[in-house]
Formats: sequence, C-alpha cells, structure tokens
Amino acid sequence: MLKKVHVLIGAHQSYVETSILDLLSHEPDAHTIGWCDNTEQTVSLIRIKRPDLVFLEVSPTFNGFEVLGNIQRTHTPIIIMVAADGRQALRAYENQVLDYLVHPLTLSRIHLALQRARAFLNGSITADEHSEGRDIHSLAESRESRRLILKDTSQFHFFKYDEIIWLESSGNYVRLHSAERSAFIRATMKNMAAGLPADTFLRIRNRTVVNLDYVLEVRSLRDSRFLFVLRTGPELTSSRGYYGKLTAFFKRSSWMHP
Repeated sequence: MLKKVHVLIGAHQSYVETSILDLLSHEPDAHTIGWCDNTEQTVSLIRIKRPDLVFLEVSPTFNGFEVLGNIQRTHTPIIIMVAADGRQALRAYENQVLDYLVHPLTLSRIHLALQRARAFLNGSITADEHSEGRDIHSLAESRESRRLILKDTSQFHFFKYDEIIWLESSGNYVRLHSAERSAFIRATMKNMAAGLPADTFLRIRNRTVVNLDYVLEVRSLRDSRFLFVLRTGPELTSSRGYYGKLTAFFKRSSWMHP
C-alpha cells in the first residue's frame, strides 16, 4: 500500500487549483489536505498541518516566493511552483524548489513531479542527488517551446529539446551535444534521462541517450547490438544489454524493426 502524500495547494486563481486537483485525482497516494487563496493563509496552514508537498502559484495575484520566505525557518515541505511561463524558473530553483510547472498542466508532467516528490520523501534520493537534481530543470509544458534549463557551477545553459542530438555520461557528469555546442553538467544519466520526453529520446546504453528525430538509419549488427546513424554527429552503437529493450521498442513503436 502506498504511503499517502499530504498535499496543500496555494493558489488565488481557481482554475489553477482545479487543474491541480483534477490531475492529482489520478495519483492514488496524493491526499489533498487544503487549498488557500492567499499567501498569509497558506503560510499559516503549512505551519499547522505540516504537509509533505505544497503547490504554490506564481502570479500577480499570488506570490509563491512570499510563502517560501516565511516558512524556510519552520517546517519546509517539498515545494512545486506553478506559473503561466518560465520567467521565474531560475529564481525558483535557486530557492531549492523541487519542480516548476508551466501551464497548461498535463497528467504526465504532474505524474513526473509526484514521482520526484515520492523519491525524496522515501529517501531514495539523497541530499546530494537532490542538489544535483536542482541543476536539471524541465519546462516541457511551455506552449511556445520545450526547453531544459541546465546549471553548472558557474552558469545556466538553455537547450531546446529539439536541438539536443545525443547525450553521453561519464561518472556523475553528462555531456549534451547539439549541432552548435555542447555542455558538461554534473548529473547522472539516470536523472537526466528521467526528465527527457520518452517519445523523443531513447536510451541505447547506460552511458548514451539519442534524440530519435536525428536518427537517419538504424542497422542491426550481428552481435546483438544496433548501430544508430545520425543526420549529424557520430555513429552510435547500443550495448548488448539493451538489445531486448530496443527490440521491444522497435516492435511497439512506429519505427520499423531494423
């Protein structure tokens, strides 16, 4: 039986609260314990009810950052911010917010946010991994563009999903490759891959993820491996350990089996 995640929602606009509640209804362990439409009441209820997770709106009528500033010295739950655009994302992550969601909210994006919250609550994400995770941020639901915000020790990098060709990892670092540039980020491939759209990016070995939109051809090799020929960039070879997963992927997707 799943342990309940006690959720509080702080939002002035009713459609924000309604959309979050509707999407949370698909998560059997999410138990909403309250909704507040002003920041003072939100701070008070956080202190009284001590929720596990709080959704905070960021808008002209509800300043989620004001709530953050008033609870950081008391009980600080996991915070997920919700906004109309990504303009406040960097500020949110610098304040150690777990996730930042952009309207319109989707079931898959809420599910991913809840997965991250559960992992932190049950201890499967350590403090170091949580810190690392804050360096990998997704604004996948933006209507205008789908982007990753990536932070290294000295600067932020902005990548649109459709410009990332492939990714490779080395230890606790991942390098993203595009046609024009690359970036070296402190992260594990497991955490990085979890934030990428599963319908576009395919993991072909423990160290390598490829953007299928850049794949020109896939050739089946004799030793239970596949060769991925890209429109630009190097040829990439899958590992034998991924043969079964990749074969299953080719059979169930629109891709023809090589």
